[in-house]
Amino acid sequence: VRYLAQRDFLSDAPHGVSVRDELAQALQGLGLEDYEIDRRVEAGLEGSGFTPDQRVDSLSGGWRKRLAILSQVLCEPDLLLLDEPTNHLDVEGVLWLERFLSGLAFSFLAVTHDLRFLEAVCNRVIELNKRYEDGHFSSAGNYSRFIENREALFSAQEASEDKARNTVRREIEWLRRGPKARTTKQKARIDRAGELIEGLS
Repeated sequence: VRYLAQRDFLSDAPHGVSVRDELAQALQGLGLEDYEIDRRVEAGLEGSGFTPDQRVDSLSGGWRKRLAILSQVLCEPDLLLLDEPTNHLDVEGVLWLERFLSGLAFSFLAVTHDLRFLEAVCNRVIELNKRYEDGHFSSAGNYSRFIENREALFSAQEASEDKARNTVRREIEWLRRGPKARTTKQKARIDRAGELIEGLS
């Protein structure tokens, strides 16, 4: 598992370090042979927009973010965690990221508020919210499909709550009747009414 933080961690790159060196450094500690590191770096640089000898300290914040993302992807993790990956990227950078992530052979999980990005790259959206019974709602598909599925869930919940409210109203009316009218199944029915009232609160 690899993690790309929100902040630009390449801002601390030593003066004069090249893009090639930065990418090679990211692959250290993975147990790769030198030729494997060279092969991955060359493959990563191809079509990336970087030149191998470009200095990291000469890059803008957006290009440093691209390099940070590329360095994590070259490690080929089973899962890549991205925290607000579109931060610091201009429109061209975001479009590059969308194309880049769509071609990955491994899974990634992005925490983001960028709804257009979610629409373009995700095949599952998970929203964390106390409103959901389990504290989250997971929906297969892009962001549009998530919105549709979430609205369907809320509609079903509302219908279920309306049904429960109607049942509670009937049970309260029954409880208010005189003792003679409540002789059958009294205890079970009172318990059920209590549970329904508690469930709606």
